[in-house]
Amino acid sequence: MFKSKPKFDVNTLKLNIKLAIERINIVKRKKVELSKRTRKNVADLISKQEITSATIKTEQLIRDDNLIEAMDVVKNYLEILHSRSGLIQTQQNIDESLTIAVMSMIWVDPRLSCDIPELSIISKQFLSKYGKQFYDTAISNSLQLVFPHLVSLLSVEPPSDCLIDQYMKAIAEAHHVQFTSTYVDKNEHLVYYL
Repeated sequence: MFKSKPKFDVNTLKLNIKLAIERINIVKRKKVELSKRTRKNVADLISKQEITSATIKTEQLIRDDNLIEAMDVVKNYLEILHSRSGLIQTQQNIDESLTIAVMSMIWVDPRLSCDIPELSIISKQFLSKYGKQFYDTAISNSLQLVFPHLVSLLSVEPPSDCLIDQYMKAIAEAHHVQFTSTYVDKNEHLVYYL
């Protein structure tokens, strides 16, 4: 037997957008609390001169901070999509003003769905509404229409040494811990030799 293509249902979309927003609030609260504990842990490691461990923890802290910021962006887009669900329902093709929001929600699904499973249902609703080609374009971001800051926040690239160093300085200062930076700006040496 052939499976029929799932139909777009605006009520399913709206319900899951609301659930996703609530889940983002919960996950974000937990991540913020964890971030506070991690900062204290990093300060303790710095005070014990365990700089390598502190650096690794700081890198994870940066990723968590990026994730928290990404969740804020996702939440804002979800609120926009919820408020414009009538427009989504009535128009056959995507309204130009919603392209970035819809593509961003589809693109973010595989990256955040373990924390926010409702994103998968939302993404599937957009697949049903706008078709496989639109969906695949959003997943691959081949047209570069996904919000660039969101792409940057959820990048798998490790944070720069400079950013890690800045975080460690700020943490040490906030916890009144002595920290001597080991970061060397490679460009600084280039200028010296020129």
